[in-house]
Amino acid sequence: MRTAPQPDPYQERLNKKIRRRTDVVDTFLFLGAGLQEPGCGWLVG
Repeated sequence: MRTAPQPDPYQERLNKKIRRRTDVVDTFLFLGAGLQEPGCGWLVG
């Protein structure tokens, strides 16, 4: 009977960092897209 391979701690930590950074980038892209909407005339002045 074979058991599932154990995850490599280094790889797991790297994957967590990548996911966290991807979440941060997605947040900035979402906010940036919201600020570019034409209805935000108050930003331009």
